[in-house]
Amino acid sequence: MRPLVPARAELGVGRYDAEVAAVRGAVERVVLDLITGARSTPDIKRALLSHSPGLAAFFGRRDVNGVLLPLLITCLNAGSWQLRGAFFGAVAGIGPRGGRGSLDVFLLPCLEQALVDPEAAVVADAVGCVAAVAGHLRKRNLLAAARKIVPLLRHSKAAVRQAAVGFVAAAAAALPPADVYTQLRGMVLPQLAGVPIVLNGPAAGVRRARGGAAAAAGGAAVFG
Repeated sequence: MRPLVPARAELGVGRYDAEVAAVRGAVERVVLDLITGARSTPDIKRALLSHSPGLAAFFGRRDVNGVLLPLLITCLNAGSWQLRGAFFGAVAGIGPRGGRGSLDVFLLPCLEQALVDPEAAVVADAVGCVAAVAGHLRKRNLLAAARKIVPLLRHSKAAVRQAAVGFVAAAAAALPPADVYTQLRGMVLPQLAGVPIVLNGPAAGVRRARGGAAAAAGGAAVFG
């Protein structure tokens, strides 16, 4: 298949850059119409979200932050809980392409909104998203997210509790051992009925949280 824009050597640098900008502009208009146009529907938006990693690769970091994420974030205002949940699945795939600054600016405020969502599946999707990008977050922001997510180890819904378990494991793997012991440990222990041997890794030594939730999984980050 012939590429949308011929190779740089065929066109010359100036014309090549202009062609790329024109194609990106055309794609941006299509994305805008699919999300905000009169014929847009939740199903169309969900289909678009499923292709968001490819769009992020096409747009590049600058336009991911300046174009794609600001458009996709409007999905959080949708009445469809499936669409709100799909947004977090998309962000898990494209957020790292926008860099740490992007995740700080967009993801954490979205998390705060999602944690009060009336649909538990959306809460679980949001927590799973943060777990997926934990290694790309600045330490202070990962710890800030942990303060909001760790109490969900006692959530009434099993899916949310399990997502919180996954987050704790991901955070323990991403944080320096000193912070796991001095900060994450202090957040998690009050939620548990017993002291876990370890915090991250495969679910091999799972203890039960107060209220019957699985709270922390086995692995390599020793609590001491």
